[in-house]
Amino acid sequence: MAAASQRTFRIELGTAVTPLDYVQMLTDMAEKLGPALGWRPAG
Repeated sequence: MAAASQRTFRIELGTAVTPLDYVQMLTDMAEKLGPALGWRPAG
């Protein structure tokens, strides 16, 4: 059985980012950036 291909997206943020900023960035990546890159939810 062939192993699934895996791609990684990494972002590094400074310490001045608030928890709400983190939530907004993760939401934007999941809903906008990911699909624009052709990523689909696993499962």
